[in-house]
Amino acid sequence: LGRVAASIHSTLHGTGGQGQQRLPLTGTLPPALAEQAETLEQLVPRLNAMARARTAQAARDADAFLSLSRTAVIGFAVMTAVLAAVLSSLTLRALEANRELLSRLEQNALKDPLTGIVNRRGLDEALPHERARAERSGEPLTVVMIDLDHFKRYNDRQGHAGGDALLRA
Repeated sequence: LGRVAASIHSTLHGTGGQGQQRLPLTGTLPPALAEQAETLEQLVPRLNAMARARTAQAARDADAFLSLSRTAVIGFAVMTAVLAAVLSSLTLRALEANRELLSRLEQNALKDPLTGIVNRRGLDEALPHERARAERSGEPLTVVMIDLDHFKRYNDRQGHAGGDALLRA
């Protein structure tokens, strides 16, 4: 097609620098141009068909790409929602585990783990509340503290298990 167009161009635009030739407005084309025009007439329908086919294929490709893109976006949205739900669930579990651990730590900080009796820190925290409650109710408040002299000797004779059993009792 490029060669045919170049040949027509050279035929229409001067031969050997003589300037521009004009085709007659009436009559027939010169034989060289007539042959090239005939070739063009045969090529144009084929070129149109090829262009239509390529355009149709490009439209099908664009539709397929659009469909694939929509599917990918929907898939990404679903994955994001699932991940958000999983992360929320894991976060709630971690928070609950942290609350439980904090509660156990607080209990260990306020009570003796062996006997379950309030320790000094627990007494310091509870005493103001208990005093206020006793004043409101009018009932007496009693605080008992026990000091076991020479407990180490008992532990040494009976072993730590025996000492622990005595303290729990």
